[in-house]
Amino acid sequence: MTRRHGDKASGLRVSAVGPNGLAGPIESVSSTARRRRAAVSPDLSPPLITLLSDFGTSDYFVAAMKGVILSLNPAAQIIDLTHQIPPQDICAAAFTLLAAYPSFPAGTIHVAVVDPGVGSARRPILAAAGGQLFVGPDNGIFSYIFETEKNVRVFQLNREKYYQQPLSATFHGRDVFAPVAAALSTGLAPNKLGERIVDPVTLRALVPEQVGKRKVRGRLLHIDHFGNCITSLKPEQLPADWLESGFRLTVGRKTVKRFCRCFSDGDAGDDRRGERGSGAEVRFRSAVVIGGRDRGVVRRTIQLHVGDGVDRGIRVRRVCDRRARWTARPETADPRIVIIDIDNASFDELQSKLGRWPWPRQVWTEIVRYVSKGQPSAIVFDAAFTGEQKEAPAMDDDFARVLQSSGKTVLGFSFLPAKLFGERQSGAVLQDPSNYAEAGARFGSELKTDEKEGWTPSLPLDKLARASAGLGLINSTPDEGGMIRREPVYFAYQGRAYQTLGAKAIQVATPETKGGWTLQTSWLRTRSLVRGGNSVPVDSEGRVLMFWHGKSLETYERVPLWKVICSIYSDQCPNVDRRYPAEYFRARIVLVGASAAGSYEPRPTPMDPQPPGFIAHATLMDNLLNGEAMREAPAWLAVVLILLVAVFGGVVQWKQSSFRMGVLLVTGASIVFFAGNVALFGASHFVLPLIVPCITLAASYSGASTARYVTTGRELRQTRGVLERYVAPQLVKYVMANIERLNGDKRELTILMSDVRNFTTMTEKSEPMELIALLDDYLAAMTEIIFKYNGIVDKFIGDGILAYWGAFTPDHNHAQEASQAALEMIEKVKELNAHWATQGKGPIAIGIGVNTGSVIFGNIGRGKKIEFTVIGDPVNLAARLESLNKEFHTSIIVSEETRNRLGKEAQVRALGGVKVKGKTVETTVYELCGWDACPPPPATNSEATPSLANSQ
Repeated sequence: MTRRHGDKASGLRVSAVGPNGLAGPIESVSSTARRRRAAVSPDLSPPLITLLSDFGTSDYFVAAMKGVILSLNPAAQIIDLTHQIPPQDICAAAFTLLAAYPSFPAGTIHVAVVDPGVGSARRPILAAAGGQLFVGPDNGIFSYIFETEKNVRVFQLNREKYYQQPLSATFHGRDVFAPVAAALSTGLAPNKLGERIVDPVTLRALVPEQVGKRKVRGRLLHIDHFGNCITSLKPEQLPADWLESGFRLTVGRKTVKRFCRCFSDGDAGDDRRGERGSGAEVRFRSAVVIGGRDRGVVRRTIQLHVGDGVDRGIRVRRVCDRRARWTARPETADPRIVIIDIDNASFDELQSKLGRWPWPRQVWTEIVRYVSKGQPSAIVFDAAFTGEQKEAPAMDDDFARVLQSSGKTVLGFSFLPAKLFGERQSGAVLQDPSNYAEAGARFGSELKTDEKEGWTPSLPLDKLARASAGLGLINSTPDEGGMIRREPVYFAYQGRAYQTLGAKAIQVATPETKGGWTLQTSWLRTRSLVRGGNSVPVDSEGRVLMFWHGKSLETYERVPLWKVICSIYSDQCPNVDRRYPAEYFRARIVLVGASAAGSYEPRPTPMDPQPPGFIAHATLMDNLLNGEAMREAPAWLAVVLILLVAVFGGVVQWKQSSFRMGVLLVTGASIVFFAGNVALFGASHFVLPLIVPCITLAASYSGASTARYVTTGRELRQTRGVLERYVAPQLVKYVMANIERLNGDKRELTILMSDVRNFTTMTEKSEPMELIALLDDYLAAMTEIIFKYNGIVDKFIGDGILAYWGAFTPDHNHAQEASQAALEMIEKVKELNAHWATQGKGPIAIGIGVNTGSVIFGNIGRGKKIEFTVIGDPVNLAARLESLNKEFHTSIIVSEETRNRLGKEAQVRALGGVKVKGKTVETTVYELCGWDACPPPPATNSEATPSLANSQ
């Protein structure tokens, strides 16, 4: 089996080795060391060995590696590139190696050990490129070497006799890579250390991706000692006039818009973020873009970190991914799909029985033989069995016979960049892939590459390919950032279409449906692939936007490989808690894949950032089997939707004069649209635009509001300003918000009537202008008090005032607010009298009546004469109470209805029952004294001259 990272293929690696995973007998390290030392010529320059790791220098690790090398070849010259790579940061190590190796002479041996997968199924490898040798783990650390150099030869280090023994599970730097480097430094040929492979891991994160026509996505690889930020973007991916054009660079969450060519072009003291002198130099693999100073400034000022995404353009939000997570339901996944998982437990349990990885093909022979007894619908290997089992060729023949007998086994294959094959020594990889192209199919997702050499097929061993039920491509088409959201049913290459692994598996599993998939286009301009009764929506490239049922390792049933092995050889596993009989796999699609650490490249999906590659294949199988993939809205529908929400936002602003209510309507509409969109996504798998319509709605409403503010709003503000000069602010707000709905309403209000005593006599004795000035001061002071206590001044009636409470404050005790205002009005009159006395003016006295009851509140009148006021019997009673102050020699009289609402705080004195004009029944009235002790009641209730009790 084989797997390729860089060309976006997935799968488990299984190479051709002996039954015990060894190429020959183990030879002691000491004996080989003596022989190699003798081979070193004193006339030659000492061999150079460089070391690069994430070990740091505080532990013994680096020293141990050097000790092993020098014990095997004392003439070796060791140079430390760096041991300060961030722990397990393969990308940073790959860049550092790229930056350093061209400076070394031919024949240099580079040992790179940043190895998070140590002890797992990841392979130790040796690469020969550019006249130099590179030794390290097969985890992508040599990705840039494979990209930069031509005719790269890669070998798997499977000659364990060259390892340090005993072999540690966690320190291969000392026990594998150091002794191999020492052996190479003595002149040992690379092909003596292992067999040639053509599928080394390359990290897709290191390769910039073109996203649309105007955007490239890369990665921040490294921040050096000076704060220089190194990206994976290439100079040729920049526009020719990038310094002068509107080019933008987004690093993490920061956007850079201003650039300079070197440090000296930056402003020395400029700390502006994202601009020239912002504390970071960004290099496009060689081009200096921004000048800077030190690492601390980088992290403190613009907060960049290794691994941040780098965009040449505008970042795209992955809203669809979030909807997929919100609506995922693992219980809806097809139970007919089951995975035989080569997990960590399988490696732990089987290593003592099967030897070191990779295991012999006899393992897979027995798996297919056993599962086939249960008559599954299909057996699918997420892997390609390339090369021969050289040490046991009979195993290949046996495997081929079992595949032929099964008749339902699908093997994987891939297209790899041709440069990885170097001089093409293996005949297996030169097979003609057209033998496995889909007959009659002429569409599919085009295999694309920037490499001039093109693609070369990596096919299974010919006898295995012919014995299988078919081959399926394990290449993939990740979206921006390497995310797997879509999988093609066919890949198109050189005019032929090749089915992907998932599609081929479904074809084998459903033999009752003849033929392949056909492309259909509806009248709505949407595309679908049809096979039998199933129709699956696809995009313009024939890719399925997959519907995910749940998290990667929690969706489909997984059977650990070791338990299947123990089910086959039950006598060797007496303590297994569960066995899986062959019948368990009846009528099921059995997918064999690997999730063990180091055995696969994480292929991010919307559900999981690091799932194994077989999850995408299983999801595609599920979607094709049930015809339930995501269906994207056609472009015209998205445009119509955006136009509709834009119109809706404008209509809301046009029809709704209240800004607050308009905001509530727009917010509510956005919430309803959001919830409906997500519900439609989950129920029907229909993908409508989500964020753009919401932004459009907000922008439409905001734009219409701005236009209204500039035009109509100006007139309304002028009207409001005029109204606020004559009526209370509460009334103005109410009128402006309900200008079309003021037709009258019956409400319980508290009415206050006040009047100046002997005002007629005052008008006869005073000059008109003097009297107007006095009245202006009085009415202004009284109005402020009424407004202070949330009252509404209805009108001035000469020297009298009609006010009311509770119209716009229903949650307040309007009777208490009116009473407190009345008390403060009396006190204010005393202050005014004292002030007027200094000016030689006489005092005034007022009487106030307060009553509570249900009145008619709203517009009264028609045509040009419309008045917003209160009318009703309680208003008349308040006026009568005001006039009774003359008879009782009081200042404030309240009705029984008002008294009942004042509570215990108010101090009142009962005045008895009186019969007012217009009433046939006596009304109990009270004097409001405030919150102080009231004077004793008068001896008589006779006519008296007007009281000046509230004057000074």
